[in-house]
Amino acid sequence: MYSKDGRDLFISKEIPFFAISPSPMPYLKSVVPSDGESTEVFSRDDKVLEFVFSESMDRRSTEAALSCDSMGDKIVEWLDDDHVLHVITGKTLSPWTSYRWSISEKALSRDGAPLARAVSGRFITDLDAEFPRVLKIIPLLKSEALGDWGCWLPADLNLEKGLGPSQGIGVEFSKPMDGESLKRAFSFEPSLPGRVDQLSATKAVYIPDRNPEAETNYTLKINGDIKDSGGLKMGNDNVLLFSSDIPQLKIMSFYSAEDTVILKPERGMVIKTYIDEAGGGVLRFTMHFSLPFKEEVQNDAAFRITLEPFFPGNLPPVSLRFVRWPYTDQIRMDWEGLQIGKPGESHYYRLVLPGGRNGMANGDGSYFKEETWFLIEAVGNEE
Repeated sequence: MYSKDGRDLFISKEIPFFAISPSPMPYLKSVVPSDGESTEVFSRDDKVLEFVFSESMDRRSTEAALSCDSMGDKIVEWLDDDHVLHVITGKTLSPWTSYRWSISEKALSRDGAPLARAVSGRFITDLDAEFPRVLKIIPLLKSEALGDWGCWLPADLNLEKGLGPSQGIGVEFSKPMDGESLKRAFSFEPSLPGRVDQLSATKAVYIPDRNPEAETNYTLKINGDIKDSGGLKMGNDNVLLFSSDIPQLKIMSFYSAEDTVILKPERGMVIKTYIDEAGGGVLRFTMHFSLPFKEEVQNDAAFRITLEPFFPGNLPPVSLRFVRWPYTDQIRMDWEGLQIGKPGESHYYRLVLPGGRNGMANGDGSYFKEETWFLIEAVGNEE
């Protein structure tokens, strides 16, 4: 183009225009669970949300536009030519909790069209409204046969009647329970260390590391924070009082030479006993116990009994010459080296049966509550 005087003219003009995609704007056709819906408690790696779009979506922009509150790491899965988006939880969700999600307009279709409008919603994990509870607590005995309690058999109808030696504590719940919380749920006063084995979805057994203390009262507490498999807590502690069904050992009678019999001798009492001084200062006696001793512990039990000079202090030591168990609840012992007293000077020897769990035990959980001892006064047959 030229001007009248012949100069060249250069014309510049801006013409605005819009780039219109031939594809329609995508929109969210459906979502599961729907907004405000009650759901179960989803476990880790479960599919929590399913979004269905009207168009194939751009993965990168859609994932960036998606927000899921408090659901852990966001794990996604695309299906149906990128029309369907699954969200998988990275952790087990909490019960009775509202979870929110949203997708902003920055989500694009595969053709670059933005989402028609931002969307959001929520779901509530309150579908399960039944809290777990304890149905029964019973003593169990180990068994070779399998039954309702696995390789354990009920020893009684309830624990209040007592927990015996080598027994476990069976607990049945109203719902399937979370195994990890079961391991931390049991506590005892006084202490009774042990472990928990889950026998089935609703049953567990507490296995003590050792027998309970003989004739002792215990308090069992099952913590209210214990959870079912869906995460619901029991709420209140379950407390049960029970006693050990293990009697303490007692001495029923003491037999010595010349038909001397003392029934239920009292701790610390003085027992006048004939000594065969001519035969080596031998003391012979038999003790009858309240409970039998297992054969495998009889030798150990016998050698825990001691006899030592007590008064006067210059008496020589004595030694065990003979021991035998004529019956499982009776022990016969011969000690030698005792000296009988003199006029004006009595001779005493201290017979000791150690007590407590680490003392003299019968192999079936029973033992003397405390150290049991007597003073043996060594006398000649003329007395």
